[in-house]
Amino acid sequence: METIHNVQQQNKALVEKFDDAFARGDHKTILGMMSEDVEWKMLGEFHLKGKNDIAEMFKSMEDMGLPEIWPGTKVAEEDRIVSEGVMKGLDKEGKIFRAAYVDSYLIQNGRIIELTSYVVTLKENVNE
Repeated sequence: METIHNVQQQNKALVEKFDDAFARGDHKTILGMMSEDVEWKMLGEFHLKGKNDIAEMFKSMEDMGLPEIWPGTKVAEEDRIVSEGVMKGLDKEGKIFRAAYVDSYLIQNGRIIELTSYVVTLKENVNE
């Protein structure tokens, strides 16, 4: 019998795998972690519904290169994992950006069904 603690640890491991795949640009692995009807909201930027929308977003990012990410703390509460960190990458104009993020994942049956991202652009250098 799985306890809530075991499920939370499995969910944290799933988010760690997501972070690793995102940093490698392994979109196939990321999509494999999501339910078919997944929703990904980046507040103020986009609201995607379904794996196809997310795959199209990834495709549109291919010319931007891979971001560097430094994941931080992950907190589990029932089926939700909240993860924070910082990242550096190129924006759509090819300029370097630095940001802090908090991602809130809702996970059911080992699949991400909802992801809400809060991203704040940083003016100072991060982890350099």
